[in-house]
Amino acid sequence: MFIRNESSDYSEKNIITNSKAINLQNYIRKNIPLTNFMEFSITELEENFIKLTVPIKPNGNHYNTAFGGSISTLGIVCCWALLQQKMNDDEQPGIIVIQESNTQYKKPARTDFSAECLIENPNDWQNFKDELNSNGKSKIELISKLYSEGNLIAVHKGSYFGLLKAR
Repeated sequence: MFIRNESSDYSEKNIITNSKAINLQNYIRKNIPLTNFMEFSITELEENFIKLTVPIKPNGNHYNTAFGGSISTLGIVCCWALLQQKMNDDEQPGIIVIQESNTQYKKPARTDFSAECLIENPNDWQNFKDELNSNGKSKIELISKLYSEGNLIAVHKGSYFGLLKAR
């Protein structure tokens, strides 16, 4: 599990973060229709961290566990959403697409589940942006960990490709 400094006060920073989370969530739901069916929500958003959560009911299968496709999709969207928000925050032109995805399933989820993505090394993001701006394209690899009832249910590893679009 990721270790972060957490604060329980409702400072101005937390309000802005909440606003960013709502805007990002709306953007994703509008542009990736599948996420509406999944009923995902952004439950945490920080500079280098994001957490997405979905209910089990629309994401379940005939075994009363989470559908593997929903688990994989949540893992992909989690990393993509963090990158998209960082692009927005830095006013970085360009688009993010998934290039390669691998999900390793650890345990079944029988209840609501979540995905967390952390950019552990801020230099990775800076290197991604530098390469994007100098070459018009860039690649970054991210991991999202998925949990249900505190248990690790899956690990998604993805390669995300950035393409510079005209300003």
